[in-house]
Amino acid sequence: MSAAPVSGASYPVLVPDPGYTATGVLLRGLTPADVRPLVAYEGPAYRLTDITVLRIGTGPEEAQVFLPTGGVAHSSGVWSFETWQKSHRAAWLARLRGR
Repeated sequence: MSAAPVSGASYPVLVPDPGYTATGVLLRGLTPADVRPLVAYEGPAYRLTDITVLRIGTGPEEAQVFLPTGGVAHSSGVWSFETWQKSHRAAWLARLRGR
């Protein structure tokens, strides 16, 4: 699994990609009521999918991720959080603040 740049956007999408990894945050203890707004936010272009993740220091663990249903075009290459922070973070935060 890797994080690839979504075409025409600044955010990533997870794509099956043998030999690559995607770093992320593992949230625990979410209730169905917690997950419903996330599913609504992602919309029909993504589906919640069960996968096995490898946690450093503790090994494999079951998790869920949002994977595209097929209608999300992505660019080649690997998305970088560090690059996003340098190039897109300020504009993203301004948009959230309504500026």
